[in-house]
Amino acid sequence: MKTREDIAKKELTIYERNKELVPDTKLRAHENSVDCLSFLPTDPSKLLSGSHDHDLILWDLNKMTPIKKVQPHR
Repeated sequence: MKTREDIAKKELTIYERNKELVPDTKLRAHENSVDCLSFLPTDPSKLLSGSHDHDLILWDLNKMTPIKKVQPHR
């Protein structure tokens, strides 16, 4: 699976591997642009996203839902 963050819409766009670049799924939970992505090395079905809103979100890509949202201490 390839991912691409969509800054204007504050969402992650998921593309199926080896297919045309047609969005498959969009993940929405951040309040600002997504700055970084990382798959968990022990479980590639989990994706961690970091946003300019300072939140980290752990995603379950099998269910396409957030598992946990970590907000900074303010």
